[in-house]
Amino acid sequence: MAAGHGQLKIWRRSVKRVASNITLLKWILPKTRKKEETIEAYILRYCIPNEDATFYIERAAGNGVRRKFLIVPREIRNRVKGHRFKFYQVLEKFNIINTDLGRLVSAEDIAELRKELNTWLKEWNEIQREIDEFIRDPSNYRDWVFIREIIRKFNLSWPPKDFNLAGRVWVEFLGPIKIPGHIYNRLVEKALTNVEPQNKEEK
Repeated sequence: MAAGHGQLKIWRRSVKRVASNITLLKWILPKTRKKEETIEAYILRYCIPNEDATFYIERAAGNGVRRKFLIVPREIRNRVKGHRFKFYQVLEKFNIINTDLGRLVSAEDIAELRKELNTWLKEWNEIQREIDEFIRDPSNYRDWVFIREIIRKFNLSWPPKDFNLAGRVWVEFLGPIKIPGHIYNRLVEKALTNVEPQNKEEK
């Protein structure tokens, strides 16, 4: 599921609608202890196209060797790459880590994180406009001299690929879910140390 070009947004879905896809919930929920503190959190899911998978083509170059050829200007490719890394910088700012349950977001951070990611998503439209401009009039770009030769050499159509990246970008939050404190701590500890926490004997 993805928003169309110019309609980027963040979805919020109830976990009840997707619980069948999160098998770990079946492990968590039955283990809730009476009167145990729970932590309210959301699960962040997203799709960000990889710029190199989109902006390069691979062709045989003789002697069994295959080469990759860039078919957009370098400045566009670098801008898309930079924006993709910006997403992970936002996650790092909010200490979002990837656990066995997914990328957990504290309920306290959800409003501010959603705001920043909405801004990040809107910036995709600006990048997409530059990509669309390149498709309409590639001769305005200095790298077109080299790209044109690749198009001719391999008899490619124009554009040779689907360059609508904005239409394939989406972000959504699942939740809220209430996770028992001991389970939440185990998820975080394992994500940070890559070691399965040992179960402690209850007294």
